[in-house]
Amino acid sequence: MFSLLNEHVILEANKACTPEIEALLAKDQNVWGPRYVVVSVRGPNVEVEETVGNWEDWQEAWGPFLDFHVIARNKRETTLRVGLPTGQILANCPWCFERGDYFYRGGYTEPNSELGVGVSGANEDTDEAIARLVYQKIVELSVLAISTLKKDGIDHL
Repeated sequence: MFSLLNEHVILEANKACTPEIEALLAKDQNVWGPRYVVVSVRGPNVEVEETVGNWEDWQEAWGPFLDFHVIARNKRETTLRVGLPTGQILANCPWCFERGDYFYRGGYTEPNSELGVGVSGANEDTDEAIARLVYQKIVELSVLAISTLKKDGIDHL
């Protein structure tokens, strides 16, 4: 089955966003310790998770170990379940959190979307900015794919 959203598109979006993500992670005010994040993306029939930035072993100075993979997935699933970015959930409808959800910003989706992005590893605002950046790049690549199909005379899937 052909889908405009697939693993290749998500990986391409992450790659295209990597320089901007790394620039954000290079600024001290955007991080609390590690200079890498886990980006977790799920859409219809596809799920991709990658580490972006300068990965390093967990440092004792950072405190107790946090599994960014687990947290990024949780942010992604929370944002998809509620249909809002996690920052909006915290600000406007905190009662939507369920048992097991993290009270962190860093998940991004838009209403009526089946695409969700969760990011964990940097400061919450940085995580959510990165999630939004990756989400928008996936949308952009999907729109461009449709334009290419139309140029090739294909007007429907």
